[in-house]
Amino acid sequence: MPPAPASSVPDFSKLPLQLNRVDDDYRLRMHAFSLDCDDGKGDATACQSAGEFYSIVEGNHTRAAEIFRKNCDVKHYPSSCFNYATQLITGQGVDQQDLKGAYARLDKACDRDHAPACELLGRLLLRGDGCKQDPKRAAKHLEYACNEGLPGACHRLAAILLRAEKPEVSEDGTQRKYAKNLPKRSPVKALPLLETGCRHRHAPSCFNLARLYKNGDAGVPPDAAKFKEIDGQLQELVRQRGGKMEGVGTNL
Repeated sequence: MPPAPASSVPDFSKLPLQLNRVDDDYRLRMHAFSLDCDDGKGDATACQSAGEFYSIVEGNHTRAAEIFRKNCDVKHYPSSCFNYATQLITGQGVDQQDLKGAYARLDKACDRDHAPACELLGRLLLRGDGCKQDPKRAAKHLEYACNEGLPGACHRLAAILLRAEKPEVSEDGTQRKYAKNLPKRSPVKALPLLETGCRHRHAPSCFNLARLYKNGDAGVPPDAAKFKEIDGQLQELVRQRGGKMEGVGTNL
């Protein structure tokens, strides 16, 4: 590969001396973490920090995956289990995608109260990816993650509770199959989940909450005042993010 033109190569000598020192200090700390990790035999927190350094700063996802794997499988460190599971799901830094392996690591991390792992575990259980499909367990893990402040989990669980009573029919005339043993449909239970998600400024939660207040549903009467309030919050979120957001429709 030919060298980049001189004009595109940054001259780090012109950076402020303090910035250079901070960068050097940071790399020295990360080197110390690598030494403390001792190839997975040392301190678990140090291994987690070293793995994050290789993944985020160095872009060496293969090295990061090996550190996270050992720290999860040997030290049972929840954050490393979660990070390694996400790599197994995406295939980044590993030989191949491994949903079964990802499920096992997420299950371990969730058992140790790692909320992001519980949310992702719930998603796998809903679809049966790498595991036996178990919507009831999925709902339990999503509820825990929601209560721990993860709005995406609140939104996903609410969507289950607001699903149509019968499978929707697609354009080609086929029915979309629902998983068996889903929690009973309950707009009343979905309402506080969406309220929690919206309080965390999660736009899809605000969208579904506004729609629920506008149209009402079983056990939830329409409420024009609350609809106006939530719709105002939603429009402000959309505006702040450039006018379009994934998971937010154009019509309520």
